[in-house]
Amino acid sequence: MVGGNNTFGKTICSICYEDLKPLVEDLQSISICGHVFHELCLQQWFEYCTNGKKKNCPVCKQTCSEVNVGRLYFQSVGDTNDPSTLSQKPRDCEENPEELRREVKRLEGKVSGLSLALESQQKEFNDVSEEVVDFFIICLVAQTIREKERKLI
Repeated sequence: MVGGNNTFGKTICSICYEDLKPLVEDLQSISICGHVFHELCLQQWFEYCTNGKKKNCPVCKQTCSEVNVGRLYFQSVGDTNDPSTLSQKPRDCEENPEELRREVKRLEGKVSGLSLALESQQKEFNDVSEEVVDFFIICLVAQTIREKERKLI
């Protein structure tokens, strides 16, 4: 939705429910259905879906995958160095301590979520690494047995 002053208003990421700011944030769209999200939010969504779940659009639940995702690029007719075209959030936070507290709490929540995702990925990595070591040992044993059998023949 475009407002009269060429700024996006009331467009939100359906994953984190925060405003989409196309000129200052990386946004991605699922090509199958066209829904738009923050890039990081969509990456986290797909990581969450890898836990045995079918990957789908968070909004319409249409089956999709990372190959159906594309980054959106926006051009601005205004000066991108003009502070009035950039996000107002930092200025709002400086002027309103309560807004700053909310922003800190939101960011702490994101950090917590990312930490959990990282922990899960590390566990999965460790499990796969152990499997690789186990298969390597099995291969070495099998190779040793084959070499001994060849020497006996």
